Amino acid sequence: MGSVKRNRLELESVINRLIEFENEGTVDVDELARLLDVRPLAIRGWRKDPYYLSRLEDVRLKAEKKTERVVESNTRSIKLRLAEYCDAAIETVVQIMKDDKQPGRTRLIAAAEVLDRDGRFAKVSRLMNVTADDEGRPMVTDDVAKTLMAALQKTDMVQ
Repeated sequence: MGSVKRNRLELESVINRLIEFENEGTVDVDELARLLDVRPLAIRGWRKDPYYLSRLEDVRLKAEKKTERVVESNTRSIKLRLAEYCDAAIETVVQIMKDDKQPGRTRLIAAAEVLDRDGRFAKVSRLMNVTADDEGRPMVTDDVAKTLMAALQKTDMVQ
């Protein structure tokens, strides 16, 4: 009985190593057989065995979940860092927009960035809150257009 248990443990160890090698990308049967010191025929048989396939799927699912957790954590970390700098970035864009010493084009780009964040202007059509003309081009409402033109006329951007 001890011999059967030892053989099962050895087989389990070999299957674990086979799964590791396959997850690392080693899929050539002859190479796997050499690495595991078994015959290629044994590996071909294990690859069809439901137990092995189930174990392999479990290992892959665990690796996938671990990767998802890492990506999720990194995403949260990036969002937190962006939130830290958001106020300063907005203030910088507004300062550039208001700075009469900046070239008109630079100020226009800064103004466009501010308007894009507002949510009422054409660049945010992806949010589905902008109408389109007959040819499908995004349009702003008349009151928004008037507000925009009035603001631009106060600068050297529009004559």
